Amino acid sequence: MTWAQGTFAFCFGILTPAVGVLSAVRLRRERKSWIRGLLLGSVATFLASAVCCFIAHFCFPNYPRQHIPELLANAFTLPAIAAGIAAIWFVSDTRAAGKRFCLFASALVVVLYVGGLALCYEAFTWRFRKELPWSAHDVHEWYVSDTLLPDYSYQLKARVTEHQFRRYIARFGLTPHTPTRTYSDSAIWLSWNRAPGFEGGWWDPSASLDSTFVWQGYDTWTFAKFEHGYLYLVSVNH
Repeated sequence: MTWAQGTFAFCFGILTPAVGVLSAVRLRRERKSWIRGLLLGSVATFLASAVCCFIAHFCFPNYPRQHIPELLANAFTLPAIAAGIAAIWFVSDTRAAGKRFCLFASALVVVLYVGGLALCYEAFTWRFRKELPWSAHDVHEWYVSDTLLPDYSYQLKARVTEHQFRRYIARFGLTPHTPTRTYSDSAIWLSWNRAPGFEGGWWDPSASLDSTFVWQGYDTWTFAKFEHGYLYLVSVNH
């Protein structure tokens, strides 16, 4: 699951009932049917999330197989948040009396959304991406993983300084590859070729293993190199 998919799941599973509860509390404070508020708030947020999900799928039908910037993908959830806040405000026609509560509830929805966004980032973003320095730019990543097995293939390219590259590989325990270095797995996996199924045009490291840094354990390989001002990284579990 990607960061944006996690955020959508958060909107459906957490924010939708949260808006329903806040709408119900507002109507109960006004001595009206809280069930009506629960239903209207939940349904409005759920439908808005569903429409946003449909629009996102229409705009990027091959996602997540064909990756797009995750911030852009997450942006599709924003209208659902706006719909939820609007539901809290307009679930009752006595707006002046409930203004203070609506402001509080709206702020709570925003805080909950931002917290969910951060939580999903931590849960669903690859560590290889998170460990990049904040100044890294021109970042590209591609990955595919098995649903049932731990198998995966991951490729990352980012413009960083050589000093940042050295600090980055140290975090993953990567050490220099040499022609005489031995591994416990077949070295056929140590290759800078494009992974099977890769469709992007940005993967362009040389095939040379010179200045390649490697970590290998059982059936998992992670290796990187600094070339033409870019960090290139591959991680494979087979």
